[in-house]
Amino acid sequence: ARFRLTPAQPPGPAFVSDYIARHSVRQVPGGWDWKFDRALPTMMLAKEDEFERLSRIRVPVDYVLGEDSAVVSLQQAERLVAQIPDCRGPIVIPQANHHVMLSQPLALISTLRTLLA
Repeated sequence: ARFRLTPAQPPGPAFVSDYIARHSVRQVPGGWDWKFDRALPTMMLAKEDEFERLSRIRVPVDYVLGEDSAVVSLQQAERLVAQIPDCRGPIVIPQANHHVMLSQPLALISTLRTLLA
């Protein structure tokens, strides 16, 4: 009942939010803990010169973005994509928030199927 998306956005279908909430924690000695990489917030605050590291990615990348993301703007996504040598995108999912799989699940599935075809 206390599960919240970060950043905040409409939660999507209740059964999906409930599933994510139930599978986002694990029991540990003394209680419960989140199942996420605690370094992620600091990784997201990359300094300007760290964008250079993106140019060393040697695998194909498809960058998918929610049109209404509160985290990454289209301009930021374009800048990231420009740094990655073999990158398609940004591929924008219309009317999608940051958590695309919750706000536009069918559009995301369609996009992924197209990209993987």
